[in-house]
Amino acid sequence: MGLVDASINPPTGSCGEVLRAARRLGFTAVAVPVESAGECTGQETGDAPRVYRRGYVEASTRREVRRAVDSLFRSVDFIVVKPLTLEAARYAAASKRVHMIRVDGSNLWAADRGTAEIMSQRGWGALEVSLKPLTLDPGSPSAWRVLAVALRRSFAYGVHVFLVSDAARAHELWSPYSGASVAALLGVPWDQAMLYFSEERLRILQEASRS
Repeated sequence: MGLVDASINPPTGSCGEVLRAARRLGFTAVAVPVESAGECTGQETGDAPRVYRRGYVEASTRREVRRAVDSLFRSVDFIVVKPLTLEAARYAAASKRVHMIRVDGSNLWAADRGTAEIMSQRGWGALEVSLKPLTLDPGSPSAWRVLAVALRRSFAYGVHVFLVSDAARAHELWSPYSGASVAALLGVPWDQAMLYFSEERLRILQEASRS
């Protein structure tokens, strides 16, 4: 199974270092902001991970989601929207051009039954949940609570999740096995937890958005 960290964010000059570390951890692919794609795709040599271009949008209204997504769609491989309101969350869940909805402590309400039902009607979709808060403070009760709620709700509602590191440096990467272990600790079956890093699942979303 191909393994992807669907969000890394290396600063200028650090992409090669982060890609080499990602390969050592077992990743076959990573995704970077479209602004970093030029430098990072230039590092795709030998057995370096494949680099995807990710588009990221924070939006409060349907119009903001639509305008941002329309401007990004042809220049990226997939699009992630962080909704700031329920209106934006519902629209993003229904839009065929949105591949994932970003959920964190500020919009945990977006990981609800309504989002799951809309994605189910559409036939595909996923949540994106970052492990970065645990990287920054492994003992943070709030970071553990947010992760637990997001993963347990999504699993109960049948919504796929991508766990991402948001790593800026090599030491901030999570191995897919460590990330899956955290998900399993919080109640997600191991075989499902490993799919939270599946490159094949990412490709399924990409194909669905083009159909």
